[in-house]
Amino acid sequence: MRALPTLSLAVSCTALAAAALVGCPTQEGEAEGEGEEGEGEGEAGPEMVLLETHLVDTDVDVSIPSGFALAVRPDGRFAVAYGRASSSAPQVECEDSFGGAPFVDAWDVLVVDEQADGTFRTRVVDSTAPLRSPFVDMVADPTSGALIIGYTGGAVAVGACEACDSRLAVENGDTFTLSTVATDGGSSPTPCRAIFQPVCGEGDCVGLNPGLAINASGQLAMTYVDQHFGFGETDIYKADLEIGLGNSGGLTLESVATDSGSGYSNTVTMTDEGRAMTAYATIGNARVVDPDDTSNDYIIDEGIYASTQQEDGSWSEVLILEEGSSSGRIATAYRAGSGFAIAWRDDGLEQLFLYTSVDNGASWTPVAIEQTSNTGKDPAIAFLSDGTLVAAYSHCKDRDDGSDFCSQAEDGVRIAMREQGGPFVRKTFTFDDEDVDGKNVDMAIAADDTVVVMSFNASSARIVVQRFRKQ
Repeated sequence: MRALPTLSLAVSCTALAAAALVGCPTQEGEAEGEGEEGEGEGEAGPEMVLLETHLVDTDVDVSIPSGFALAVRPDGRFAVAYGRASSSAPQVECEDSFGGAPFVDAWDVLVVDEQADGTFRTRVVDSTAPLRSPFVDMVADPTSGALIIGYTGGAVAVGACEACDSRLAVENGDTFTLSTVATDGGSSPTPCRAIFQPVCGEGDCVGLNPGLAINASGQLAMTYVDQHFGFGETDIYKADLEIGLGNSGGLTLESVATDSGSGYSNTVTMTDEGRAMTAYATIGNARVVDPDDTSNDYIIDEGIYASTQQEDGSWSEVLILEEGSSSGRIATAYRAGSGFAIAWRDDGLEQLFLYTSVDNGASWTPVAIEQTSNTGKDPAIAFLSDGTLVAAYSHCKDRDDGSDFCSQAEDGVRIAMREQGGPFVRKTFTFDDEDVDGKNVDMAIAADDTVVVMSFNASSARIVVQRFRKQ
């Protein structure tokens, strides 16, 4: 049996460095504006320059789409995956725990990919039971260029009228080869914690909140949340975080964190050697019990965690921020020489945090990218080949005026960059002064260091994909 994860505590939030806020006026359509340098020593930092913008129609007549993911092929062409209510698949019959059997609309998982001539192709990857966001992630195999999509799909669970299997789709020419990664809590060989009122390994609602990562050799990691039976309080607050490791031809499943309400908002990244690191929210406050001595009992605290795979295959779990929380993505990234990075907008503290580790996840150093509530949702992070860290995220408005409403003239995508040893430099890219822009941000880096950013224009139900270059 694999050893249980070790647990340690990262530095406290009070050690966070300050970061200046930036108001960036932009020109409509062009998405250009003046960026400002964050606080710190040294010369003025780099600038992110917009190269081109693409608009992808998602067919608003069908439904408002959701659950977006972006990938970039080795040749630089991008693809976007998302879901929407199906226009053609038959309805799904749901079996709930109270004896009812409602019929609901099926959902499609779609991918739109850029062609060599600049046009776009839309394909339905799979039709499934209703989906709960986030339900899809996607990467491109650097060795073959094939798209790999991890998603929640398959059959409904008893009591949960939604898709409840972990699924994988691998591009094969014009079509996709579909496979099921996990169907129930027993799919993963789970070393359950000695928890009070355990549900580890029980239930058939798995595959929620999938995360995908692939390294240069084609080694693949896929995370997902096992929510047991999918509807009760115990299911939610004692959920497990599972992972599959291998390649597009098959994954070996194991558990990262069990019985603790773990895995929410997770993403995963991989080292060049094939070791994984995943960051996630734990919401359970579960109590671990010692049957021989109750004085050894302890609580698994709520907060933001990182679990890093060690050389022997075990997992080291670190509490990054106690009572930290996120309703959006907890982004992860890795680069040899730069180490691991985690970024998320904390719901309680209303700040966009970055933590980095250069010792294989044993300790983490914090800094604030943004410190007010008007910006920072759904961050995505990555490293350029020169070690520059790039973060892209949703920007609501330039000033924090105490209101929850965004400014349609100022919302969009904000990009923050930090060269090794330098300060953050930020720039906001808006699109239309009358639209709700910059939602559901995702980002990928092309082989030539082109930064590709996807966002969603909620007013027109179009996907906006932009290419940038650091200068």
